[in-house]
Amino acid sequence: MGSRLHFQRIKEGPPLPHHDDIRAYKREYAEALDERDPLKSYRDQFIIPSKKDLLRKRLADTEGLQPKNLRKYLDQYLRSWAIKGVIGHFVSHEDALLPPYLHVDDAGSELLAPIVGASPSEYAVESQIRLHNFDPAISMALIEPEDAEKPILSTEQILKVIDDNASDTALIFLPGIQFYTGQYFDIKIITAHAHSKGILIGWDCAHAVGN
Repeated sequence: MGSRLHFQRIKEGPPLPHHDDIRAYKREYAEALDERDPLKSYRDQFIIPSKKDLLRKRLADTEGLQPKNLRKYLDQYLRSWAIKGVIGHFVSHEDALLPPYLHVDDAGSELLAPIVGASPSEYAVESQIRLHNFDPAISMALIEPEDAEKPILSTEQILKVIDDNASDTALIFLPGIQFYTGQYFDIKIITAHAHSKGILIGWDCAHAVGN
């Protein structure tokens, strides 16, 4: 089920108490949403630590909770590695539950592509600069905060850097949000400005989608 349909089903249910005021932030309201959530059964598929002072935020932001069936899949890969060695990159063992190593992320690409509005075949890597015989040290312009005490990149600063480098810039690559500060960039304005200079621009929306 896609995220859009998931949230739509929550919204289309009968109004919950206090859904339109500050009481919506109460535990009871959150529990009511959880009870209505059509994905709530997925909770049973993960191992949830019982430690009382567990940092739940870190579980969400980093590797997350461990799926209960993870060990089974990892053991299959270890078995393929032991039996087939490097050939396991291309050929799965007969009873393997997952594809060969080389294609292990294909399923994830297929699932994420429609969320970010991309094709599974679309990707970008920093090594492209060296591939085309350029030195990243001199061929890549980095945008740094003007004030170290306030690590924010204003839209105006970004537009100025684009203007200053427009004559010899082939591609701009920025994140949708800055991971450490949570700053959300004005994608629409920055993209339009780059296009007005004849420059292609790409956005890394991994954290923008997940957070």
